Amino acid sequence: MFCRQHLVVGSRAVFCGAAFEHAWGSATPSCGGAGDRDDVSDRHCYGSYRVPAKLAVSLGDLASLLHSGHHGPAGAVRLEAERQPCLVDQCNGVLCSLFQVNLTSSKTILHVITSIASGGAENHLFTLAQQQVNEGLRVAVACLRDEDSRLKAAFEECGVAVVPLGLRYYGQWGPVSRLRAALAELKPDLIHAHLPPAELYARLALFDRAYAKVPLVISKHNDERFAPVFFEQTLARWVARRSQHMIYISHAVKDFWRKRRVPVDPAKACVVHYGLDAVPPVDGEDLRREWGVDPSTVLFGFVGRLVPQKALDNLVTAFARLENPAAQLVLVGDGPLKARLEQQMRSLGVAERVQMVGFREDIPAVMAALDVLILGSDYEGFGLVLLEAMAGGKPILATRVSAIPEIVVDGETGLLVPARNPEAMAKGMARLMDLPLRARLGQAGAERLRREFSPLEMHRKTLAVYRPLLERSALASG
Repeated sequence: MFCRQHLVVGSRAVFCGAAFEHAWGSATPSCGGAGDRDDVSDRHCYGSYRVPAKLAVSLGDLASLLHSGHHGPAGAVRLEAERQPCLVDQCNGVLCSLFQVNLTSSKTILHVITSIASGGAENHLFTLAQQQVNEGLRVAVACLRDEDSRLKAAFEECGVAVVPLGLRYYGQWGPVSRLRAALAELKPDLIHAHLPPAELYARLALFDRAYAKVPLVISKHNDERFAPVFFEQTLARWVARRSQHMIYISHAVKDFWRKRRVPVDPAKACVVHYGLDAVPPVDGEDLRREWGVDPSTVLFGFVGRLVPQKALDNLVTAFARLENPAAQLVLVGDGPLKARLEQQMRSLGVAERVQMVGFREDIPAVMAALDVLILGSDYEGFGLVLLEAMAGGKPILATRVSAIPEIVVDGETGLLVPARNPEAMAKGMARLMDLPLRARLGQAGAERLRREFSPLEMHRKTLAVYRPLLERSALASG
């Protein structure tokens, strides 16, 4: 259905189709009145927003229809859909509130996160921040740890200010003081915290009468303990009580925290899955040549941190049981288990068929080089790497734990096996040596990504959380 939203400026109502950012570029604030011409940028003004001139004809027609009184909004939608059928697809699923002045033209969102090194939560935040900047929100990211990462440059390039808080060790008070200084300077209308350390520091910074009315939203990204301390549940509950809304990135994460009795009113909590855009076709042959992988070889791959959660010892054992010379395994990532895994490979006699290639940032090229992505985790809050594989049209072999079944449909977009069962994983690998099966699962995964895990849908749901909090905050401060 064609999304629609009325923007009332004085006594004038203008129909706003809702995919302008997606289809025609972002709307930007202007001081002109409704219908005024911007001579500088070749844009037309509608209400307090400028829109590209090439869109002005359709908007003008729709506005005229509404002003004439002969057609309601539905009639305008039908007429414009008949005139430009492509608008229906362009607008479907896009925010109907793109032109809400009170939200997009003046509000500042401050995200607080532990770090901006590349990882699932960090990459998710970058995607979300991009969407919010496109929406017209002012966005800043405060990170506890100072890191000059690829993401830092990417945030700044898209107009997001990055505020380092200088954390060197947990318990240090300096980051709280620096976060309060950022609050005083940025005057955010809403704070959105990601990951337990950032949740805690945001809570401490807000433990001040001056910020009592600033709403706090918390995103829960993981189904694991809040902190490695004996009173971690008490700490998690104390932090959660300050939040006005809790976002869980999966139903599995939601169930985990509810079982731990972290206090959240069900009416103030929701599940918002990660979103990721499909990527244009990428050539992975250069990487395969770099790794010495023959074109006829079936390349299984893991992408992520080399940490106990990922159960990589089980993966290596399963690969050793495959005993198929046409298969190879590559582990992409770094972490504390590297030396132990190398020793295990030697002891199982698979060192020549398993490569550890370290951390890489060119994930689309990595996915293009792989034939199958494997994620054999013991638990997983979401697993953004699964969406990255689906974006590349790759089949997935994963464990049936936590949030993974919410993303990977067994037998449709991948194969799911029990956790810590190397025999079952080896059988899954053997099945995926079949090219037609890999092609079918990979194509279905790409279609599922576009249908179920759109960044715009993720943004729309997050904005739906923000809107009532921002409105209440504005009334309270007014």
